[in-house]
Amino acid sequence: MSTDNGGLDSWNAASIRDRFRSAALEAEAYLKEIYPKTTAQAAYKNLVDEMIAKFYAFDALGARAWNTSAELVIAAQKLLEAEVRDSQAFDHDNVRKHHRNFLNGVVNQYQPK
Repeated sequence: MSTDNGGLDSWNAASIRDRFRSAALEAEAYLKEIYPKTTAQAAYKNLVDEMIAKFYAFDALGARAWNTSAELVIAAQKLLEAEVRDSQAFDHDNVRKHHRNFLNGVVNQYQPK
């Protein structure tokens, strides 16, 4: 069965879903590792906000398999409007900025040509 692949060589919905899940799990694990370091080094606060944003973006996209790149892009665009609130965040505007950056990256990568 042929599917719209957005200019990609092949579309494997399960593989793409698994990549998003892996990215979310990596962000979550790294967040757990670096969060305690924020008390000693303020530079980690931005990284914490970035990992929170990455987790929420990729966790949402990894929740299901997308049948086409167009379907995935529409979902990512809708998530751009979502409010990300997490009690561990240091700067919610920073989280929002990173969240949008991750989702815009997905849109740009999978946008049907």
